[in-house]
Amino acid sequence: MPRKFVKLGPLAASFADVISEFKLHRGQVKELVTQEQRRSKKIASAIRGGHLNSATEAEFEDYMDSIGEKIVAPELTHAEKLEAMTKKELKAYYQDNFEVDSDELTAFGKLRQPQMVAEILDLEKDPE
Repeated sequence: MPRKFVKLGPLAASFADVISEFKLHRGQVKELVTQEQRRSKKIASAIRGGHLNSATEAEFEDYMDSIGEKIVAPELTHAEKLEAMTKKELKAYYQDNFEVDSDELTAFGKLRQPQMVAEILDLEKDPE
């Protein structure tokens, strides 16, 4: 999944989204790390309205260098990795990791992507 970075628009002093626990102050460049932040309607609306602007990875690295922090890519959980997969990738993962026949594979392929992820997580949690 591509990384996404944001900074404040030219007229904004700060921004906060309580639900996704995302705060941004003047001069900061931050990455939208969690799924809640990436899917937040408030953040998306702020970007569309100009309160937040998209930033490049280079701007993010420059900001992190200016505050003296080492950039560490966030480690995704297994569930987050599955959520980032396409239906085709999930179907291949399902086929490769579980003993399934063609009927089960066909039925799995008809599920929506979030249902596919939930099914895989359930099977991995409770192998039978």
